[in-house]
Amino acid sequence: MIYFELEHLFPPISVHDYLIDCYRRREMYEEDTWTEVAKYLDGKSLIMLAATCKWFHHVIMVESVWKYACLRDLDVPDPGKVGCKWIQLYATAFVNDLVCALADLQLVHCPVCDLNTCDGTMQTLDARHIELFLSEGYQDGSWDYELLGTHEVKKRAEGATAAIFDIKHLQDRTTQMVLDFKSWKGKENDWQPKSIVARHAVAINTNLQLNEGLQVKYHGMKAGSNGELVAIRISQQLL
Repeated sequence: MIYFELEHLFPPISVHDYLIDCYRRREMYEEDTWTEVAKYLDGKSLIMLAATCKWFHHVIMVESVWKYACLRDLDVPDPGKVGCKWIQLYATAFVNDLVCALADLQLVHCPVCDLNTCDGTMQTLDARHIELFLSEGYQDGSWDYELLGTHEVKKRAEGATAAIFDIKHLQDRTTQMVLDFKSWKGKENDWQPKSIVARHAVAINTNLQLNEGLQVKYHGMKAGSNGELVAIRISQQLL
């Protein structure tokens, strides 16, 4: 009686069905494994892997893979829903060796000179809409930064600190962490730039040696003459 009930609950299957089931389980396991492996590859390596065969193309072209790669290489938190494919965002941000300012908040080309070498007298913080690179106005150069204001600190500055945040999320815990500069900035004799990024805020700080002050400039980029603000830049130059 007991044998009959077990047989009823677990009916026997054919060898053919068993092999198919094993193959499907193996395929699912391999796909999950390669999806995890793909998270450690850069965009060029992902494309090369996807071109090897249809199976890899299916695995690599999953949106989650490119979302992970995009957020990882841009070093930004998850913005939630976006209006385009993540592979498009990645390609636009990094194709032709384009260096995105968000990938390294400190190392951007100085907007006030074209010198091949730099004495490190300027710090620039850029915050851009994640889909800005796909916008036609940005690509054709019709959208550009406009000077919003300037400010001078005419005395010794202990550090160059800048922050950009969404006022609507000022009281968010993550935003408050960003604005708590003492908790993440470098120690007194640490001259390397430090930065912190949250979903609705970003900040940077560099401890300064002896100086005569700072000149701070605020720039903004709009989506057309009457469009929304899509990028903000804060530059700090030693006097």
